[in-house]
Amino acid sequence: MNGAGGGAKTARGRRVLKEREPKVHEDPKSIIYLHGTKCSQVVKEVFKDMHDLTRGQSRIYSRKHDLRPMDDHTYLEGLSRKQDASLFLVGTSNKKRPNCITFARMFNHNLLDMAEVQVLNFKPSHKFKNAEKPAAMSKPAIIFEGHSWDHEADFKQLKSILADVFRGPVVSRVNLAGLDRAIVFSADEARFSMHQYRVKLKTGASQLPLVELDECGPAVDFKMGRLVHPSQELMKQAMWQPKQLIKKAPKNIEYSALGEKLGRVHMHKQDMGSLQLRKVKALKRSAKERAEAKKNKPVDPTAGGRKKPKQTAKAKNAKRAKRAPK
Repeated sequence: MNGAGGGAKTARGRRVLKEREPKVHEDPKSIIYLHGTKCSQVVKEVFKDMHDLTRGQSRIYSRKHDLRPMDDHTYLEGLSRKQDASLFLVGTSNKKRPNCITFARMFNHNLLDMAEVQVLNFKPSHKFKNAEKPAAMSKPAIIFEGHSWDHEADFKQLKSILADVFRGPVVSRVNLAGLDRAIVFSADEARFSMHQYRVKLKTGASQLPLVELDECGPAVDFKMGRLVHPSQELMKQAMWQPKQLIKKAPKNIEYSALGEKLGRVHMHKQDMGSLQLRKVKALKRSAKERAEAKKNKPVDPTAGGRKKPKQTAKAKNAKRAKRAPK
């Protein structure tokens, strides 16, 4: 696919490279399950059930791989570039660390962080009465129970990784009728458990539906192991969002205590004197009111307190006679 200059030779190769370019709305993260040189049957069964939970965005490689992700992660980075995968689950088992699963998360095909857990107890899905494979690309409700998930750094990192693995496709809205399962993670000190429940909505006395949960498996108990924390620079790049996804804060909009939306509108100052108002006869003052207003009109102090005497008819006629041409 790559030529001498690093580009694609064929049209198919160019389409593949274009598909892998950064996008505003990224595709769902793909997951790859890998078996190490020594992988116990317990871990294989756990991978099988986890693959059912992430069906549609995950693949299982049954061939054994000679890799130790905590010591050398170059193989995972190369496989990430080749398969365009973002998440890896590697199963290993040895005398010191039996039944181990390593979660590895990538960003831009470089290792972001890793978390190692040990499987203590496991009950597969087929041993539950209500066992049923979820639909491909379905979205579950993910619940984290316990104080540790939000207050301990190691559990915070593990919570972020588990949410990336099991959250399913990113959607803007979720139909309540389509929310048919819930995955619950419960933490207690250095251990945590994973249980899946079938969600049943039944009609109740109120408008809200009555929710019933039936455990349908798998049920796994884990113990926290080693962790590889992300670098600050790489984490900053991974958390960056394009401008198209950043919502601008609305201006001049407030909400009352009752949830009412209140808006503030800015306008230019209006000249009330230039308003064209309709003259109504009923609002017109009478002759008596006009006379009283004229009588009570205050005297202009600049006029010296004297009123100009009225001219008589004789004086007006004399003025006109002077102005008339001879």
